[in-house]
Amino acid sequence: MQAGPWIASSEQAAEVLFEAFMCEVAGKTILLDMPCLNDFGKVLLLKHGFTVQRGFTRMYLGENRCPGFPQGIYGTSGAEKG
Repeated sequence: MQAGPWIASSEQAAEVLFEAFMCEVAGKTILLDMPCLNDFGKVLLLKHGFTVQRGFTRMYLGENRCPGFPQGIYGTSGAEKG
């Protein structure tokens, strides 16, 4: 299963959403892409036994006028969607 999009405004909210998701998908293989700038997300996933399989970097061309809030993105719906 691909987890995402998973966005939260706080670390506490992210953890509550993650634990609810894990209850729903117990026993299934889960894949998740997370921006590298989300330090708490990495700690949370490692705590639950996830391992890093590949790097994930958000890219842009020219000036990054809309950097977004990558610290609040815990899982994307696919690298091709940003």
